[in-house]
Amino acid sequence: MAYLERLLELPPDERQRALKTNVDVKDTAIVDFFEIIRRSVFEGNRNIARFIEALAFGNMREALDMFATFLHSGATDVDKMLGIYERQGSYFVAFHEFAKAIILGDRRHYRQSESKILNVFDRGNEGLSSHFTLLRLIRLLLAHSQRTSSEGRGFVRLDEIIGAFADCFGDESDIIFAANRAVAKQLVQVDPRSTESIEGATWMRASSGGWYYSKFLAKSFAYLDLMLEDTAFDNEPMVADLARISEEVDAIHESPQNRLAKVELRFRRVDRFLDYLLQHEDAERAAHRLSTRADVFSTPIMPAIRSQYESEKIYIRTRLGQNAENRPEQLPLDPSFVDADKELAALANDRLVEDADPSDVQ
Repeated sequence: MAYLERLLELPPDERQRALKTNVDVKDTAIVDFFEIIRRSVFEGNRNIARFIEALAFGNMREALDMFATFLHSGATDVDKMLGIYERQGSYFVAFHEFAKAIILGDRRHYRQSESKILNVFDRGNEGLSSHFTLLRLIRLLLAHSQRTSSEGRGFVRLDEIIGAFADCFGDESDIIFAANRAVAKQLVQVDPRSTESIEGATWMRASSGGWYYSKFLAKSFAYLDLMLEDTAFDNEPMVADLARISEEVDAIHESPQNRLAKVELRFRRVDRFLDYLLQHEDAERAAHRLSTRADVFSTPIMPAIRSQYESEKIYIRTRLGQNAENRPEQLPLDPSFVDADKELAALANDRLVEDADPSDVQ
């Protein structure tokens, strides 16, 4: 709260610049809003805190930038939050509210090129492209997270990775394309510490961000609901169906009374998206005989995504039906995410140790 206290000492025009807003917010409203953030993120919703920890990569500036994005994003309904807080004495930001604000930023619809968040389901035109190459890459790296090498723990030789994908799927270009995307958004680390591409790299490992996408984010409703807006599909009837449902969603006026009806349409849209992805994964598994393998490629991706999403649907319906925004969110987690904080800490600590400046070591 020290940051808030410093903000309140500033003249109104300087405070607006610091918050990146033109809105003339009263001091009491600022205090209330930051109290909502403090209680939601640092006390009431571990999912939001984990989102920041995993995707800020130990960079405090990046973490603060996420908070700034949440404050000024058009997806953040500050008036609703403050109204409920004033009437009921509390408001807890839901994970999907925070995630949506970070994913969209100032935009109304998701565009991968304009977002901090990567669409792991998108694919390029390179070779035998798949919606699942990037997630398979992260799974492969996480399977070797305890492996040690001359480069450090969790690193795998890049030629081994490319060779594994080429042997299984018959193509190198798609994994190279996916790996470059993963490097650019820091879902993986490569030995030259490049954040541009794998060019010149010999080793690669999953970052805390890649772990988080694979373990939770890519399975969550908040993420899936936006990624379908900017995924390359090869099914025109499905695209038309998604567009029609989206028009229905946009046509419903935003209000507490309409919130459940609107989210049910969004559920239907995500259901359609997941059905499409499942069909593609089933076809790939049959074509490449993945079920007969004895490696990470043998395990299907979609069942875990569907399981987490279905659990969230039940919870979200209940929460909206009870108008429970004034109570802490307890979003259900996939059973594989039980040791999430321990795994995240291990990845974060590895990164901090290896990236530390020798002069900082006392």
